[in-house]
Order: sequence, then structure tokens, then C-alpha cells
Amino acid sequence: MQGKQKIILISGLAGGISEIIWLFLWSLSSDLHLSKLAHQVTMSVFPFIKDHSFSILLGLLIHLFLSLFISFIFVNRFWNPYLSSRGKLLTFESGGIALFLIWWMNYFIMVPFLNPHLLTLLPLYVTLISKLLFGLSMSLILSLDLKKN
Repeated sequence: MQGKQKIILISGLAGGISEIIWLFLWSLSSDLHLSKLAHQVTMSVFPFIKDHSFSILLGLLIHLFLSLFISFIFVNRFWNPYLSSRGKLLTFESGGIALFLIWWMNYFIMVPFLNPHLLTLLPLYVTLISKLLFGLSMSLILSLDLKKN
């Protein structure tokens, strides 16, 4: 695997998995089962899938695919051409801003259109922290500059 492909894969998975861990930890103090959240992610993309057990796995796969997509766009459009040579702080700031904008677009534009029920499962602050943790995790991996190894 080439350096840029490796950094996209690792930073995207780091971001996506950090969200899963955060939501798991938060769910321990709530009555939300993560299976319900994963099911609703699937219903947002494939509303015709009714098999709950299959939709849980598919929801996780959709989430991880989108995580890789976010990392791919961020690395190729922002980090690689502009940010990688300008210091780690700018990488963290830009990663945080990018994921804040994605959170805002998801929460206030896309999800209300695709699946309004998904908005009722988590408090607003939990979703924001989730996306900011994604940005932090992705930026941490990018700041390690794994493409040189």
C-alpha cells in the first residue's frame, strides 16, 4: 500500500472508530442501544432493508465507508496540497473545522431530509462531540505523517 493510500485508510478508520467508541461509552449512561443507531443509519441510506440484524452490520459498514470517504476528501483536497507542510496545529484546526462543518450539514440539512427519526436518538451535543473526536483522531494520524514511512 502506498503512503497516501495508507494515511487515508488509517486516518479514516481512526476517525470512524473514535466515533463508535465515543457513542458506545455514551450509550452506557443512556437507554440507547447502539444497534438501534446502526439500524437507523442503514434506514437512512437503504430504507427498504427491513432485516434488523443485517441492517446493524450494514450500518457499521456505511459509517466506516463514509469515514474513509471523509478522510479521502480531506487528505486529497486540503491536507496533502495545502496543510501537510504547514505544521501540525493547522492540521488539527482544519480537521476540527472540517468535521464541524460536516456535522452541521449532516444534522441540519441531510439527516432531516433522509431520516428525521435518526435525529431523535442522540442529543445534539453527543453528535457534535462525536464529529469533533473524528476530526481530532484523523488529524492526529495525519500529524504523524505516516506517508513518509
